[in-house]
Amino acid sequence: MFKKLIQYHLRFLARRVLKKYQPLVVGITGNVGKTSTKEAIYTVTRGHFDARRNQKNYNNELGAPLAILDQEVAGRSPIGWAKVFLNGWGQILFRKEFPEILILEMGVDRPGDMRYLTSFIHCFAGVVTPIGEIPAHIEFFNTAEDLAKEKSELVKSLPVDGWAILNYDDSLARNMRQLTRAKTIFYGFDERADLFASDISLLRDKNEVRGMAFKINYQGKSIPVRLPHILSCEQIPNILAAIACGLALELNLLEIVESLRSLKPLAGRMRLISGIKNSLILDDSYNAAPKAMLAALDVLVLFDGRRRVAVLGDMLELGGQSEKAHRQVGLKVAEAVDILIIVGLRAKFIAQTAQKQGLAPSRIYQYDDIGSAMAQIEEIIKPGDAILVKASQGMRFEKIVKDIMAEPLRAKELLVRQDNNWLRS
Repeated sequence: MFKKLIQYHLRFLARRVLKKYQPLVVGITGNVGKTSTKEAIYTVTRGHFDARRNQKNYNNELGAPLAILDQEVAGRSPIGWAKVFLNGWGQILFRKEFPEILILEMGVDRPGDMRYLTSFIHCFAGVVTPIGEIPAHIEFFNTAEDLAKEKSELVKSLPVDGWAILNYDDSLARNMRQLTRAKTIFYGFDERADLFASDISLLRDKNEVRGMAFKINYQGKSIPVRLPHILSCEQIPNILAAIACGLALELNLLEIVESLRSLKPLAGRMRLISGIKNSLILDDSYNAAPKAMLAALDVLVLFDGRRRVAVLGDMLELGGQSEKAHRQVGLKVAEAVDILIIVGLRAKFIAQTAQKQGLAPSRIYQYDDIGSAMAQIEEIIKPGDAILVKASQGMRFEKIVKDIMAEPLRAKELLVRQDNNWLRS
């Protein structure tokens, strides 16, 4: 009852605030890369507009209106919620500063969620990232098609003069084109997309990988993009979506591309961090799924001038596919790493398969839990190592990164899950 009351008031206040200030709203949904896409769009727009995006995971029936009101969740504190509501009424009754552009990640957990959000959030542009396979933790959708149908409510809600920005490589996202009268930009790797990437290459500094480059192709033009802080090809679709959003906002393409040079990965998403013993940490500790794990190993392979160390943990929420998925990673590990450090019961399948594929037992270290691994990992690391750290969120591998980073006092600045609630858990 308390939550329903809070939800009702937040929706009322958010609707009134949006009606008063009338910002252009960019809504983002999909399954893969939503948060990174949001950050890329913010990077593109902030130099031209007063822009704001939702923080943390504020993307549901409570979080989205809080993001609109620029407030934080108050838990079960009546006084805290009273302050939130007073602030909302202040924005309605008095003229306050408000952004021209709101960039909102819009999530769904169950049928009806997106329709609820679009009932009071009227988007100028709707960005749909790849849907792919249905995540294991989504319990109210039986198939990816069911999930896509719910997310398509964002596209259906767009006005005739709005923009649908759809991933062409994903058929579920691509097929949403027929559900809207809005203008459409398709983006992706496929050359049939309106905006597509080609000629992907690496940026090197003193023969060390330090970023990547590619070309964007749009309306017969081919323009180079240099990303000195980005290492993963998985980020390219997110960046293409941001470029498409900039074009929808009538920004100059060359200026859009230039603004992306400052784009940095989010904490725990293939971020380079200086490690102990002059090592280099590829911090990908935010989360892990089979495809992302294989992509991270592809990046580690590029550091051929260093000893390559992979610190890998369990991939969770895979159900009956768990053993198969971990063994697939083990196949890749055997050709990608010099040293393998495994943490967790499921990850042992990675080690078993890597050993069968020829990785010597002397190069494999296995631990049941993160505490045991942290007690030994500093001894295993050698000067100059390139160290990939990746596991599912529940494994809390950011603790390993903090233990081996050169400047642990910068953990709150550089690492994922550093707020007080996470640190206490």
